[in-house]
Amino acid sequence: MKLYGGSITANELMVFLKESYEDPAKPEILGYVLDEKISMKSMMKRQMTARVYVNEALKKVMVVHRGTGMEMYGSDWLNNIVYGTAGIMAYKLTPRYRRAKAVQDAVHKKYKSNKWEVNTIGHSQGSLISHLLGTRSKNSIGFNPASKSESLGKNEYIVRSEADAVSALSVPQKMMNQTLYPNWSDKHYITIKAQSNDPIKEHSPDILARLPPDKKIGKGMPKFPLESIGFVMNLPMEAYKLKGYVINQVMEGGNCGCKSCDKY
Repeated sequence: MKLYGGSITANELMVFLKESYEDPAKPEILGYVLDEKISMKSMMKRQMTARVYVNEALKKVMVVHRGTGMEMYGSDWLNNIVYGTAGIMAYKLTPRYRRAKAVQDAVHKKYKSNKWEVNTIGHSQGSLISHLLGTRSKNSIGFNPASKSESLGKNEYIVRSEADAVSALSVPQKMMNQTLYPNWSDKHYITIKAQSNDPIKEHSPDILARLPPDKKIGKGMPKFPLESIGFVMNLPMEAYKLKGYVINQVMEGGNCGCKSCDKY
């Protein structure tokens, strides 16, 4: 069964996250066009720490929160220290978070209010931001997220290397969710097998290439032909017939063939 809408492929996730570190931001990625005006709200020196890409045809938005950068002599690391030592409430006072929130609020106002689908993704520190600000998104996907065992939302998905130290504290929350909701971890928590002991390599978005490129991450809608409904639901097609009516698969009127219907 194929999925459409909502879900993101492993390759799309890798490309967007890798490009979030590039300077300048690309005007187009995988058919998505940069909304520069909103993305500029995240500007730190000369680089955007959050980038908004939109696909007009799909009415779909990708909000990408970059991980920790080295601007201003690595001052972005101070935000990690605030989070690590003082917690979430203190982190929400940092300039990094406030810029990200300005971006997310603008996206919701411009796109979500007009029924566009919004997806929020992030890497490392960006995953923490995705966790905090992606609650209204279709999907909030964090890759190797900075974590202190925060509770995870129903729309939240985590992808991490089993050797990644930064996201190690997300594991206890995964185990709790797995106990309470047996099917949760299979869909919401994807662990990539480590291929090295190099912490930098295992933390990089490059390791997403170890997953099948078309692997779906996030919530999508099932797509199947009408005639297969009975099979998918494990019910015979007779179960979908109403008295005096039959399913019209070509959707050309509803005449069932009886004399009562002939006049319509």
